[in-house]
Amino acid sequence: MRIIVTGGTGFIGSHLVNHLTDEGHEVIVFGTKTENQPRAAKFYGLGLDGRSYDFCRNLGNIDVLFHLAANNDTLDLDRDEMMWANVDAPMKLINEIRNCCNCSRVVYASSSAVYGNSPAPYREGETPEIPLNPYGESKVEFDKKIQNWAGSWYQTQAVGLRYTNVYGTGEEHKGRRASMIYQMVKTMMKGDSPKLFWDGTQRRDWIYVKDVVRANMQALRYLQGGGKSGIFNCGSGKAVTFNELVDVINKHLNKDIHPTWIDCAFKNAYQDFTQADMTKAKRELGFAPAYDVNWGIKELIEALK
Repeated sequence: MRIIVTGGTGFIGSHLVNHLTDEGHEVIVFGTKTENQPRAAKFYGLGLDGRSYDFCRNLGNIDVLFHLAANNDTLDLDRDEMMWANVDAPMKLINEIRNCCNCSRVVYASSSAVYGNSPAPYREGETPEIPLNPYGESKVEFDKKIQNWAGSWYQTQAVGLRYTNVYGTGEEHKGRRASMIYQMVKTMMKGDSPKLFWDGTQRRDWIYVKDVVRANMQALRYLQGGGKSGIFNCGSGKAVTFNELVDVINKHLNKDIHPTWIDCAFKNAYQDFTQADMTKAKRELGFAPAYDVNWGIKELIEALK
């Protein structure tokens, strides 16, 4: 197949591109050279701008678009910029790809940030969408626009995957936006104490990046099999405390490091408990995570060593 991946040099995108090229697909990457470089891809260096729109007009037919590009800085409070980066620009690009490349299948990255502090576990179509920041708001808006867009085109499908907290290799370029698991592992590998919000009992649904790639591939197979457009949670289905993460990392490093407790400066915009109900994804996409945090962290530490 001929495939476009936006954000293909990012954390999740580079893993997906490597998987697709290993399967023998022709992959066209829209990304930034300052991030990760996938093992093989046809083009680089295109973002969500005018160059990308012009570029699409000469591509020929595309079988599927994986849209992973986004501003995912949850502390960025510039709502206008967030809406441009995560809603307006990608919708314009997706329209161009649909018009110029005859691409009728889209798999895209949504986020569990749309749920805010609604009670967990989150259930698609049931749990209220009450985002706590402009990033979450932009993901709610994009979900609405692209699902409406897919419904307005004949035989066009769009599947959104609402990622929980993704972690794994390839996060080096993200800095403070890297997952807390990645930051904790890097800190504790140096023998230093990780800084955590008091008192470490906050719970998160963590999903390993290799499972996210598998979810994307299952979404593609679902569309190839005639599946309908829709939104699916993409998590482990289990919530783990930060204290438990410290214990797991210590075990695999053979250390006994204790956290340094700090106060949270943005409590009103902080998700205290995240957990995805994976029933719909298992039933319709056939996706179930293969990694728990024990095995995911073990593999991450081995890779970083």
